[in-house]
Amino acid sequence: MKKSYTGESLGIETERGAAIRVILLRDALLKHHGSNTFRIIAQHSKPGTKAEMTELLDWELLERLDAMEEPNIARFAAMLAEENKRLPKEERRGARGESPVALDKYIRRLLKHRQVAMKSDQWFGPVPLK
Repeated sequence: MKKSYTGESLGIETERGAAIRVILLRDALLKHHGSNTFRIIAQHSKPGTKAEMTELLDWELLERLDAMEEPNIARFAAMLAEENKRLPKEERRGARGESPVALDKYIRRLLKHRQVAMKSDQWFGPVPLK
């Protein structure tokens, strides 16, 4: 990992490293796509709403479930409940709780929503590979 002349890490996990990456991305977008495209992207790169952030977290859950060798909702919910116990409330996934039963219900609701949305061509999240 690159370090600054002061020895500070310049990885994405530091504010300075992240700022440098934003600048490099901006420069690359301008170089390869021009100022009009950059302006369009910049207009849409505002912080997400709470609903948008929840949707992204839900998509992450679906991706993790889909990636399982043999997807098992109950086992996944139990695993998620254990993970949630170790996290602060604002970082918890799913129903934000520690109950495998509540998380199981939440995941099944997500799967049903995805199934309905895919049938009506209104799904923009992860699709099952199997």
